[in-house]
Amino acid sequence: MKRELLYILAGGILLAACSRDADEPTRRELSFTTGLTDSTGAAPTNTPAARGTDGTPVTGAGLKTEGNTFAVYSEYSLGSQPVQTFDNQPQAVTYAGGGWTYAPKKAWVNSANYKFRAYYPSTAAVEGTTSSANLLTVEYNIARDNFDLLVAYAERYPAAEGYGAVTMPFKHALAALRFEIKYDDDVNTTDRVTKAYLRDICVVGLMTFGGTPSDRIVWYKSYSDTEPRYTWEGVKEFGAGNTRKATVYDGEGIVFAIPQAVGEKTTAFHFLTEAEGNTPHVAYIPAVTWEPGKVYTYTITLSGSALHVAVSIKEWKTIRSNADIYI
Repeated sequence: MKRELLYILAGGILLAACSRDADEPTRRELSFTTGLTDSTGAAPTNTPAARGTDGTPVTGAGLKTEGNTFAVYSEYSLGSQPVQTFDNQPQAVTYAGGGWTYAPKKAWVNSANYKFRAYYPSTAAVEGTTSSANLLTVEYNIARDNFDLLVAYAERYPAAEGYGAVTMPFKHALAALRFEIKYDDDVNTTDRVTKAYLRDICVVGLMTFGGTPSDRIVWYKSYSDTEPRYTWEGVKEFGAGNTRKATVYDGEGIVFAIPQAVGEKTTAFHFLTEAEGNTPHVAYIPAVTWEPGKVYTYTITLSGSALHVAVSIKEWKTIRSNADIYI
């Protein structure tokens, strides 16, 4: 009898151990963490609440600001119909208490193929009926929005690729514009810019993110007009040469623009100075296509009655978000 009792106890211990191993995947949560590469000329914080004319590019430190939220669509498949990873999509993921959190928590499904499609900030105007883990549709309105829109896509087959961090390669979905004003080197004078704005520009655009390839960004013009846009007012002095130039917009000196084709002698940057009073200088933007993820710096040089516009184009650096997923 004693021997039979020992066998029963031993069997119970083994069964409990097996049960723990079998149940372990349901108890290990899918969680997120971020590791970002700062973007060029970036600022230390990034919150999308401000609706001014000075844009703030996303940075690694800025993204990890208390209350900041990104959103993600995700699905997995096991050879049949895809299943939503999260109960309510898109899933909001918020930075709080030193880490990223969301609810209810989820875990990996073994041997499934996963897709993740994310955007930041979560306040972006996403078209819910046409957005999923396969395609994201977002409206951007420059009269309403002034945030650095980011998008990312990743896939994972955990059975072969592991259950560690999923890197979400965020990239900038908008273009950034910067305007600098100076006199030619041989002009011995100074002036002050007091107002600036752009005319003939896309005001509302619709972006699709997905298709072929899976991280493709395409923008469509929804509405354009010739009203003054990105209006700035203040006082900034400029003089001769690069050391005396004035960057018009405040903060980081940029505005976020919807990627678009700019035709010859169409879109123009207008600015007023103290010397010229209410007569604006008009600097036409050279014909170019503003592309996502690029910073366009326009340097406007005054020389007598002539005005010259030069453009410098730089890439924004990639921003990465790592998702630690546990079984």
